[in-house]
Amino acid sequence: GVQTCALPIFSFSGEIALRGYSVERSELRRGDGTAVTLDWEALSRPTQDYKVVTYLRGVDGRQWDGQQESLSGGSIPVTEWESGRWLVQQTFVLAEANTPVGEHLITVGLYDSRARALVQPRSDGTTEILSSGEIVLGRVQVR
Repeated sequence: GVQTCALPIFSFSGEIALRGYSVERSELRRGDGTAVTLDWEALSRPTQDYKVVTYLRGVDGRQWDGQQESLSGGSIPVTEWESGRWLVQQTFVLAEANTPVGEHLITVGLYDSRARALVQPRSDGTTEILSSGEIVLGRVQVR
């Protein structure tokens, strides 16, 4: 089943908001992946071109897959976004053949390449945020 959320809203540095997301599948076989859709909005003109990182993690925190891509997706650089600009971004996580069976987390974060760290998101506190700054988008069962 699709795991979707329109709220809460996550704010990163007061510049970028994650307004919603969906995770296409809640069960994966080893070797399969799932699409992840992220709805971003500029709250103010961003000061840098953030990277979006998406991970498949075990419940113990171990990373089994990860993707990193520019928030701009190759279109207008993020630093040229005006307040109110939206971007719907599609990304993907994969359960490799060596991924253990059981429950896993799908997480997302915004990476600040100048600080070499994830930007700590602010939210209303109803959704799990890992200490690293990754937002838990959903849980999937690997079979």
